[in-house]
Amino acid sequence: LHPDSKAGRLGTWIHGLGGSGKTTLAKLLFNRLAPGFAHRAFISLDPGDGSKQVQQHLAGALAAQGASNVNQQLPAAQLLTILQDFVRDKAVLLVIDNVWRAEQLDGI
Repeated sequence: LHPDSKAGRLGTWIHGLGGSGKTTLAKLLFNRLAPGFAHRAFISLDPGDGSKQVQQHLAGALAAQGASNVNQQLPAAQLLTILQDFVRDKAVLLVIDNVWRAEQLDGI
């Protein structure tokens, strides 16, 4: 995984029993890889979070990194468009921890 790669999207999943170190491993990988990316976010979800909350978490993280036009309170469709425009043609490291349901990722 390299920030200059033209790989498009790359995903990997860490799953296992509670307390087995999944979050610790995800944080370790994030901390090792993050310095190579201008834009990065580690997002930890709650079981009740829906795709809108995932978008808001991501918007907050990217707004702190210079995405000044990102407003977490925008309607979901508009927020998704702005997020997509911001990350287009950029190397972005995104780690999402505690995904409880696949639907939580529908908005990204």
